[in-house]
Amino acid sequence: MKSSLLTKRNASFFLLLLLVSLGTPFLQAHAQLAPACGYDLNNDSLYDSRAESCRICHFFVLGNNILNFLFVPPGGLIPIVAVIMFLAGGFMFLVSAGSPGSLDKGKAIIKDTIIALIILYGGWLAIDFFFVVVGVANWTGLQHGWFSIPCP
Repeated sequence: MKSSLLTKRNASFFLLLLLVSLGTPFLQAHAQLAPACGYDLNNDSLYDSRAESCRICHFFVLGNNILNFLFVPPGGLIPIVAVIMFLAGGFMFLVSAGSPGSLDKGKAIIKDTIIALIILYGGWLAIDFFFVVVGVANWTGLQHGWFSIPCP
């Protein structure tokens, strides 16, 4: 009789539960994705619509915060997922015990992770290179780079 405690479905569920529980402090550290606007910022019980309201630039700040949450390496989500995928592929490669199916699957996971990282970060580099060559900083007034968004 097969034990129902150690099925693939249960193991996948517990692995997902472990990853979510380990990632909760990481997500709480990046909870401030939305820019500070639209409420009484200086706590004087008066809402000044000119100084404290949300502007169009705050939507760009929100987009920039989300991209930083995903891409920036010290705490970004994509580098962490890539490391987990490298570990999973390496583990499958290591414990394949000569099984060609597991060996090929481990190699495919590592290769696909490398390709995904090249596509993601290569796209950023291509856009940045294009904007630097065209000179976006010179004709838009963004001297700190096209990726910085000055918003009061």
